Amino acid sequence: MVAVTQLKGRTVATVASGQSQTVLAKTNSVRMVVTPRTSITAHQAVPPVLSRSWLCSGLILLFASLFATLLFHPVAQYARTHMRLFRNHSTFHGKHITHSFFEGWYFKMTSAATNEKVVVITGLFLAHPPSNEALQAKQETVNRWKGHDGVSSSEAFIVVFPPEADHEVLLYSYPPDQFVDLHDSAEPGMRVRVGESEFSNTGIKLNVHARDLRPILDHERAMIKESLRLETIAPEVLRQRFHPRSVQADVTFAQPVHFPFSWQMPGVMGYFLYLPFLECYHNIVLLSGVAQGFVDFCDEPLTDPSDPSAMVAPRRIELVNATVYVEKDHGSNFPREYVWLQGHDFRHEATRRSSVLFSFARVPIVDKHTLLGRALMALTPRSFHEAMLPLEINGVLAVVYHHATGKTFNFGTYTHADIQLQTVADDLVHVICTRRDPDVQGATLKLDLVARRGLRGYALRGPTKHGLQLLIEESIDAEIDVRITRHVTDPNIAREPEVLFDDRSRMSGFEVSGLRYSVEAR
Repeated sequence: MVAVTQLKGRTVATVASGQSQTVLAKTNSVRMVVTPRTSITAHQAVPPVLSRSWLCSGLILLFASLFATLLFHPVAQYARTHMRLFRNHSTFHGKHITHSFFEGWYFKMTSAATNEKVVVITGLFLAHPPSNEALQAKQETVNRWKGHDGVSSSEAFIVVFPPEADHEVLLYSYPPDQFVDLHDSAEPGMRVRVGESEFSNTGIKLNVHARDLRPILDHERAMIKESLRLETIAPEVLRQRFHPRSVQADVTFAQPVHFPFSWQMPGVMGYFLYLPFLECYHNIVLLSGVAQGFVDFCDEPLTDPSDPSAMVAPRRIELVNATVYVEKDHGSNFPREYVWLQGHDFRHEATRRSSVLFSFARVPIVDKHTLLGRALMALTPRSFHEAMLPLEINGVLAVVYHHATGKTFNFGTYTHADIQLQTVADDLVHVICTRRDPDVQGATLKLDLVARRGLRGYALRGPTKHGLQLLIEESIDAEIDVRITRHVTDPNIAREPEVLFDDRSRMSGFEVSGLRYSVEAR
């Protein structure tokens, strides 16, 4: 077969044989041999050859763009801040972050003598960038309060639990720019200002006004009834109406007890704190301390505020030698399924200022929102990362501080403890943890913890990609029974288990979100 084509204005004849094709050209006396797989006709051109340098350049540009995306993503921003403040986790971590971030501090003060308790939460929520659907919904939603429509609204906030059992917390909302980090790099600990109030690891000063209150709306009450199941636990929540209230407080903390720091265990999360890409980090600011001061709840008059006879006397809570506990969370997303228990003010004098914390959560190690997850999604086929993500583990924090001995017992996941969830229900949590005793060779420690929910439940807002939404219910009058025993495993030594801690905490915090479990149901 002979094919004729034009090459640079000259006639080229291609002769095809059974084994090869020979190209004969008069130009420059060049002789080329083409394999039978390449057939050159008048209707085809020779395909260009992709040089290796162009391929390398393309790959370099691809990885550079991926690296830049990950580098400036909010998750990467707070990961860098997390590592920079590694020795001081209680301080504010969102200094250079503009969106997709939350951080909050939880202050709990209780007085066993007067049976009074005060809970204050403060923090900052920076919303995720709204999608096109969210922006469209935003235009169609009527502003319900202070110009906010509930669609990805960034805000600073202060939450105060009221002294009465009305099941409606006081949420004071502020623009994000009214959250100011006052922390001095030369001093350890946290110090922030929200509006006219200040918070630190040495005390709080509250000055919040009823005009900044964000009430629970009617459509949110229906959500409470459906999602939090308070219709059977506490039906009065649906009958209580919003009441304007201001709060002033001045409380100082003394005799602070911090979680012990070491490079092997830098915080309550253990070596998981070394992972800079988790979606949420938890830390204990104060395991225990002494709180002194007062909290005034001032009801605004429902009639004419200028009428002196309509003024209502403030309700004061005196905190004298009260016990304080402080913890914090920060990250990009809040856990969807978790158990949280916290208690102090135990019955016996030797353990009065002791404290206990237990938390169980499903922790996404690699998720589409995390740094590694985004890299995996960019470098792997869609079918692969959809099958792999999310990659989750069960994370457990279990800490008991014994005030009389100054000993902190730790049964967290990173201690390789054997953790058995016996029961997780709306009103009951029972867990047993067993680990090797780090102080006594050949012995094990056993933690038996039973928590019973109280009747009072408070509907709380939590950070989501759509804003602070009602998704948590907390009881602060739960009871937690804590028993720690030491068992000698040497078969040659017959010894009864040694009781190291056995007491009950009253006025304890109790939260169960999205988890239900029972050994009997297995």
